[in-house]
Amino acid sequence: MKRVAAVLAVGLLVVPAEAQQAPPRFRSKTEVSLRIVRVVLTTPDGKPLPRPPSPNDLEVVEGGREAEILDVERLFTAEAPGAPPIAAREAPPPAAMPAPSALPVHHVIYVETTFLSTPGLRDSARALAAAAPRLAARGTVEIVVADPDPRPFLEPTRDAAAIGAALDRVGATVVARDWLAKERTLESETAASTTFTQAQMERQGERDKERTAQARARVFAERTVAGNVLDRLTRWASRREPEPGGVFLLVSDGFDIDPTGFSRKLQETDVRATRGDLIGPDVSLRERWADVTALLGGLGFAVFPLAAGAERFFGAAESGSRSPIDNETTPGSQSIGRAFLAREEPLTLAAAATGGEVSTSGDKVIGSLDRLSESYLVTFHTSARADGKIHALTIRSKRPDIRVRGPASIAGGTPDSIARALVLGILGGDAAPSELGVEAALDRGSDAKKPSTLRIRIKLANVPDLLAGADGKLRVSVAVAHAKDAPFVNHAETPLTGSGGGRVFVYEAPLSGVSTGDHVAVLVEELETGFAGGTTLAVAAPPAH
Repeated sequence: MKRVAAVLAVGLLVVPAEAQQAPPRFRSKTEVSLRIVRVVLTTPDGKPLPRPPSPNDLEVVEGGREAEILDVERLFTAEAPGAPPIAAREAPPPAAMPAPSALPVHHVIYVETTFLSTPGLRDSARALAAAAPRLAARGTVEIVVADPDPRPFLEPTRDAAAIGAALDRVGATVVARDWLAKERTLESETAASTTFTQAQMERQGERDKERTAQARARVFAERTVAGNVLDRLTRWASRREPEPGGVFLLVSDGFDIDPTGFSRKLQETDVRATRGDLIGPDVSLRERWADVTALLGGLGFAVFPLAAGAERFFGAAESGSRSPIDNETTPGSQSIGRAFLAREEPLTLAAAATGGEVSTSGDKVIGSLDRLSESYLVTFHTSARADGKIHALTIRSKRPDIRVRGPASIAGGTPDSIARALVLGILGGDAAPSELGVEAALDRGSDAKKPSTLRIRIKLANVPDLLAGADGKLRVSVAVAHAKDAPFVNHAETPLTGSGGGRVFVYEAPLSGVSTGDHVAVLVEELETGFAGGTTLAVAAPPAH
């Protein structure tokens, strides 16, 4: 199918200030610059601190800029002495459960079925059900099943029995798809059984061309499916309220950030013929995953991936024969086992970025969560710009008796990939944000060869007041749905320099490649304050000559 050829060029027309009624709620610039992150603070040998830390005991650096620490608050109260370890749900309840959290923690168990094996799903559900009393003692538990769209499976509750029963139902009724394992098994079998005629063997270039075409199709399929999974997770997370100190239990065996590397392993002859054509690692997929991780971290979640299936199984989840993925069953397997282990790399990156841990069995994740008992919330004032980028985050101790484990990155505003998922959500029917007033119109030219003009009227309300003379920046994201083609998304940024007290801006840009009946979604964000607004429109027929 023909892909939508929509092109946006930056253009801005400033309109004089205009009176407008202020919306009922505003976020102040001071609040925007406040960050709260969770860290685990222990002695160097992993024991609880002998005395509580103060803001002067730590230092925070975001994006190379030192931040002012305002508060360090313990997340959990101390557990009762001699509290027993987690026991199976069938055993009698322990005599002393953990004391309630000083700030109740919210746990989200997010079951992502696309890249999960059914045995891994069942193992995870069993272990988490056994841990239900411990989780409920610390806070609420919510279960979300992404199959493929995220849907609530259990509303937030502290009822341990209800949590355990819901996890039992997940293990009994949810079928994991294990898409990547099935596809790669098929690809490997196809590559191993491929035969070529003598004429093709003599024409090496033709053979390489055929292999390259096959590899490109596989890589494109993997990137598309992984991108769809990230979009769904992003849209779900973008609707969440902040959960400082929250726990995001991601039940997934993971995906490969660089599917090209696996496809190259299947090229048994001249790898040089495909090296340039496959364009190497998919940087965009890595960046999108980093953006999603930063979004979860910005909401206050530490990501605890649980990849129970990846450690034990290889191939189709319900196949008759299962092989450990760290075994090379045949010399011609091209280290296929290690290729499957690459699935866990994104999970490791997410855990490191948010201060979580990766577990490869349901039982191991419980120990990881127990280590959160020494969690603290660090509130700091940042001077880093809200530029929509991922900022490196360093949290260090000034005391030699404190060891810090915390997030390694944080989002400075909304990254492009998050905006992409949001505007696609608006295109699909999600409610648009309304902190900025956004009205859009499309002027169709009478000449079909000329691009149309997209005109967006943006009511800034009191954003100029919040900026207090600083230079703001608008990001305009536009998504176009054309027939059955995949939607096209474009981002453009423009500064608000010299806006003065202007309350209304009109943004104009040419938009080509649209046809009558297409649908357009618009998302406008002021990056410094985080205010946003959006709208949709249908493309009308051009005026008659």
